[in-house]
Amino acid sequence: MRQISSNGRARGRATADPVSNLTSDIAAIRRDISNLIGTGAGTVSAKARETAAHLGEEAKRLAGDAKERYDVAHEQLAEATARRPVTTIVVSMAAGMVVGKMLSWALRRGASE
Repeated sequence: MRQISSNGRARGRATADPVSNLTSDIAAIRRDISNLIGTGAGTVSAKARETAAHLGEEAKRLAGDAKERYDVAHEQLAEATARRPVTTIVVSMAAGMVVGKMLSWALRRGASE
């Protein structure tokens, strides 16, 4: 009667050494596990590269969109300033006064504490 070991080799029961059978089976299992781990690591690595490439493309697209919006806003501000220069100066002065009052108030409050 013949027995098939887990590494796929047929062995005769009467003539086979159980220790060598076990040793070869363990070696076969190690090879199989190494192959599985190597394949899995390669798949994970490829997926990570693919994801990183996708994220890079998405970041470039978002940066392009942000630059386009900035350019439009900058152009609109320049046009508004050119159409109404006196209004722009008055609004700037008012904003400066508000910020100055806020800083003055914050500094006085910080000194009293």
